[in-house]
Amino acid sequence: MAVQAQLFADGQAEASVDQEYHAKLTKLRGISDWLCMRDNGPLWFRGYDNWTDAEGGARIEKVLAAYGAKHVVVGHTVQKTGHIRARFGARIFLIDTGMLSAYWKDGRASALKLRDGVNFAAEYLDEPEVLFGEKTATSSGKEN
Repeated sequence: MAVQAQLFADGQAEASVDQEYHAKLTKLRGISDWLCMRDNGPLWFRGYDNWTDAEGGARIEKVLAAYGAKHVVVGHTVQKTGHIRARFGARIFLIDTGMLSAYWKDGRASALKLRDGVNFAAEYLDEPEVLFGEKTATSSGKEN
């Protein structure tokens, strides 16, 4: 709304308007259409949690290729178990464990730890859990 109001004010102004600034505001007006802000964009897409293994397995290679990535880490989709979840051959990591108890009962603080680019571990206050890669001496949890 603020962007729209500023663009309107610029259009009504008698003084000259900074065209570079105006162009940036015009571009910003379409923020809801940007890939990163769309419901199906990488920041808000929830399909990785909802897809079946067969459905995701068929699609995930295209997703990774589109982003030039080997793995995707996703938040904003609370995992009901309170554990970080690896899916589709540990290529997708769902890391929202509901750590804010004001919003999610029984949630827990967590972090995804990447070691040497190949070992992924979930870190919790009470225990580590190896998600993908070789087990290390410091990570004694279960492997998914």
